[in-house]
Amino acid sequence: MTAFSPEAKIRAFDRIAACCLNHNFGTLGKADFELLLFSIYLDNARETGAPTDDYTISRELGLTQQRVRGLKIKQHLRDGNDIDWKRMLAQQASKPHYSQDERYIMLTFDEPAVMIEVQHYIEQKGGFVDFSFNPKVLKMPIQSFALLMVELGIEKDEEACLKTLNRIWLEENDEHEKLTKPTMQQRLKNGSIKFLKSAVNEVALMLINGGLSGMV
Repeated sequence: MTAFSPEAKIRAFDRIAACCLNHNFGTLGKADFELLLFSIYLDNARETGAPTDDYTISRELGLTQQRVRGLKIKQHLRDGNDIDWKRMLAQQASKPHYSQDERYIMLTFDEPAVMIEVQHYIEQKGGFVDFSFNPKVLKMPIQSFALLMVELGIEKDEEACLKTLNRIWLEENDEHEKLTKPTMQQRLKNGSIKFLKSAVNEVALMLINGGLSGMV
């Protein structure tokens, strides 16, 4: 069982007291109380570095993995916890799985909130997400995913991101044309698998390290 420090126990009681005392006794429904306890458990696990995968939590709490995943989604929607989904996406992108022909990239997420945020971001940009039968798996064409990662890198630090991608391009091609944001997008759409995979890996490492400027 995930251990709670004395300070964590105090914070947990304060959260319960805020919902159940101060003229609120008996007003909190069973489902809401269970979600509150789950939120306290999950937040503590994240803070202490304990495993937060569906299997481990289901074993500890005696719930099905489907129920655990549903509670994670409810907690994300109810608490509005600001997860760093871009960093979590980059962490998975740095160790991806590719289809046999390397045309598709597949990433696995135990945190459903990341999938929700990634899907929303892609759809806002006019793209789409292909979910497999496994709700934890995100599958995308490598060109589309490379464009997604570069978009995130440019949002973080456009100059440094383009500089890094120019270096990758020149290592593979004899052209000395300086790539700009519009031409880089075209190169990604028509680039080789090797170039796309390198672009994904480089930008992922940049995002993981919390900033692009120091990586070029």
